[in-house]
Amino acid sequence: MEDHPVKKQTEMESDMNKLLLDDDINNIFESTLESEVENFAEIPERQVEEQSIDSKIEITISQDEMLVTADLFPPLGSGKVLTAFDVFEQLHGLSITENAICKKKVHKYINEIEKERKVYREITIARGTQPTPHIPSYTQIIYDFKNCQSVSPEKTEHENKAQVDHKKFSSICIIRKGTLVARKYDPIEGKNGKSVTGEVIPFQTAKIKDIKLGKNIELLENNDIVTTKDGEIVFNKNELSLNNILNLNQGVSYKTGHIKFPGTIIIKGEVEDDFNIIAENNIYVHNALAASNIYCGGNLIVENGGIIGRKHNKIKVVGSVKSLYVENVIIEALQNIFIEKSAFGSTLSSNDTITFGEKSKLIGGKVYAKNGINCHDIGNESGAITEIYCGDDFAIIHKLFLIRKHREKQVIEKQKILKRDPSSKTDDIDLIILKCDMSSDKILQMMKYNEEAKVHIIGKAFPGTVIDICHIKHTVSDAVSNGFFYLNKEDGAIHFQNHI
Repeated sequence: MEDHPVKKQTEMESDMNKLLLDDDINNIFESTLESEVENFAEIPERQVEEQSIDSKIEITISQDEMLVTADLFPPLGSGKVLTAFDVFEQLHGLSITENAICKKKVHKYINEIEKERKVYREITIARGTQPTPHIPSYTQIIYDFKNCQSVSPEKTEHENKAQVDHKKFSSICIIRKGTLVARKYDPIEGKNGKSVTGEVIPFQTAKIKDIKLGKNIELLENNDIVTTKDGEIVFNKNELSLNNILNLNQGVSYKTGHIKFPGTIIIKGEVEDDFNIIAENNIYVHNALAASNIYCGGNLIVENGGIIGRKHNKIKVVGSVKSLYVENVIIEALQNIFIEKSAFGSTLSSNDTITFGEKSKLIGGKVYAKNGINCHDIGNESGAITEIYCGDDFAIIHKLFLIRKHREKQVIEKQKILKRDPSSKTDDIDLIILKCDMSSDKILQMMKYNEEAKVHIIGKAFPGTVIDICHIKHTVSDAVSNGFFYLNKEDGAIHFQNHI
């Protein structure tokens, strides 16, 4: 007999309720549910249709309204492409003037975003015009000061064979008269600027600290600025000037190198040995002057010291010389020489007078003074040979000496040639000897003697002293004092006469 359907359903519901009340069955259900959820998460994500977005531009105007930048975004999908006209229209809507827009750049980047489909940021699409400042008249230095500064000599491949003379490198910037050193420029008118919106921006006047023109600097009509004298060019405290007086506060050394200056030199520091000092004007030395070769176009004044040289050092002065003492030095001056204290083993030459101070001493060496000398003591008790020549032009005497020395050399050479071969021709040497004789005769004709020259002494002239006036010589055999030597024209001899 078959079961009744309703009964069967009722029984099934009763069985199900029992199952739901069973904890173990609930756990199984929850586990099954979680598994279903995990399987659902692994299902691939649905493909979403891509949206269509138009390209766009975001415009930024700088705070000072001098610059307009833009961020450009490309279209997505079938979105509308931005055109240059769209950009211009937006700019006009922001009151950006036509002249400020960078049209070429706008066209370029519009084409780029359509082609490359990428974002461009901070692109300059409009720019204002900056004002140009008014520049007043100004001076500009065009002289290259670097060319005047000392340059350390580079080592050469022959350095082991020949030494570099570092004394030739000087740090003093010396230029000649008429040198172009600067130029004056006319003012430059300023121009107003404009913002991207067309607002006028007034120009400013530039503040220029113009260069002052100092001494010995001149502005010409064509605006060139030149030096009016020879000297040292200096730019200090915004002033351009030229010194025709060179101050060497630290003396003369390897730092300065040899000195050649077209003006006056003042030396306050020490002068190291064997440097050449050339001045076209005066030289003033505040301390002792060490062994140096000096040419002075004016006067040489050694104020608080003397001149100490070596036999090869020579000092030539167009003007006069003044020093406390001299030692082992050769001095030639066209004008007076004044020595306050002493002269030892030196050769002094003057085309005027050589004067010594009170209690002075002249010991050893040679003295040439066309118009005579005044001294306290000449020579010493040891009989040091001291030679004094007066009445002659020493410059002419020296020329005559050189000519005669050259003649003697040629005569000796001729004798050697004839000794080797008596039949040898010596026409060339004979011609040189003849020219020497002719030059000597010409110089002697030019010679002007001062027969009135005298050698005055206040102290003593010791034995060993030689007095020569106009080529008349006298050797002191016995000491004499307080008088003067002179040339007696009647007997053609040197006499001594006491001071009255």
